[in-house]
Amino acid sequence: MSKPAKKTTSKLIEAAMALEEELRRMGGVAKEALRLPLDSERNLERTQEKLAELGTVDDKMQPLVNGLMSAVNELVQEQQAQAAAITERAEEFQRRSELFQQLMVRYAGLGQASQELNNIVKAFANLAKQSDDTSAPAEAPSLDKIQELMALLVENAKELFQAARAEGFEEIARQSDQLRQQFLSARNKLTMVTVPYNQSSMVP
Repeated sequence: MSKPAKKTTSKLIEAAMALEEELRRMGGVAKEALRLPLDSERNLERTQEKLAELGTVDDKMQPLVNGLMSAVNELVQEQQAQAAAITERAEEFQRRSELFQQLMVRYAGLGQASQELNNIVKAFANLAKQSDDTSAPAEAPSLDKIQELMALLVENAKELFQAARAEGFEEIARQSDQLRQQFLSARNKLTMVTVPYNQSSMVP
């Protein structure tokens, strides 16, 4: 079983620990200077040494304080950079969400148009089959209008596919291309049923 990776100590914690350690050490020196009785040459010398060491406390503490402040400033800068990145990410999320909704609205419109187109093609096919029946209703969708609609839908589906692909929305691109294929298939079916329809001279 592998040992867990040792957690890296941050610069801030290292600087704070170094400062705390020095504070503890200097605190011990101060206690010793206050504790020693001033009743012998030896104790006087030791007390003098402790007081002299305490006199250099600023020289020893300042680099550690500076190190701590540097670590704090570095951490603050990292947090500010992260906050800026999060703000940028939120703005990008908003833009992408709006773009996604726009693409989905276009896709939904194509889906609805696909259903309507199927109904029109079926109506046209039924009319073509009834072309010899004088009692068949005379109302019929215009062949030219159907062909124009199909061409428009094919083009719209192609444009939506390209727009979705360019923005990296692969699922919408794939679904748009499937609709385009459906429109092309419907156009082929229409071509098949227009042969007898044209032969009947119902359409010039």
